Amino acid sequence: MKKNTQIDPHLLKEVLKNDAMRGGKELPPEPYEAIRRKGSSEDDKALRVFQHFLKFKISELIEKPIGTSQVYSFDLPVRFIDFDVKKKLKGKVEIMRIEDGFNACVTDLKLTVEFACVKCLRKFSKNIEIPHAERQFYFTREKALNFDPFDIYVVDQKHMEIDLSEMFRQEIILHFPVDQVCSSSCKGLCVACGINKNLKKCKCKILKETSLDNKPLKALKELLK
Repeated sequence: MKKNTQIDPHLLKEVLKNDAMRGGKELPPEPYEAIRRKGSSEDDKALRVFQHFLKFKISELIEKPIGTSQVYSFDLPVRFIDFDVKKKLKGKVEIMRIEDGFNACVTDLKLTVEFACVKCLRKFSKNIEIPHAERQFYFTREKALNFDPFDIYVVDQKHMEIDLSEMFRQEIILHFPVDQVCSSSCKGLCVACGINKNLKKCKCKILKETSLDNKPLKALKELLK
């Protein structure tokens, strides 16, 4: 069961201003971007970005029957501490009222992340796509411990909101490429002089160690006799 709700954008801006004052921080020029429900250009929604946080207001949904949900589409800039996002974060999220809290289901999440090549250290960007991710936010920590003590998400009942930033951060990192290289043909850095062999050739000659002192497994040969 879904219901359309309207949120005054001016009221939302005042809420963000109060949040900033509580934290002792100045209000940025554009602290949030209004996002609208898919298929409607008139409904300003409660998804907002304050610094690198993604928070949803659930003050209306909390009073609704179990099974009631709201769907949001978003296309907005975000910041994370662990990595750099080069383009806007895009996707959809459905917040559903469940018995002991809320279920957040994210689909079609897309963004571009900047990496440093493990071979040549050159920075490059790669698109990350997450088809589906889901978390449950419970009213109390004790209730959350009954399900997964290592992955706890709790509803902020003081401000009547749920914070999806940690959920997004974990899912994005889980979808990082295993081999973070700028290209499959990357030659890397010279182990002797450190020059980028993709850009310039070096005259270093790498000599192999043939000394018997550099063979830590040579004693195994005696065991095979």
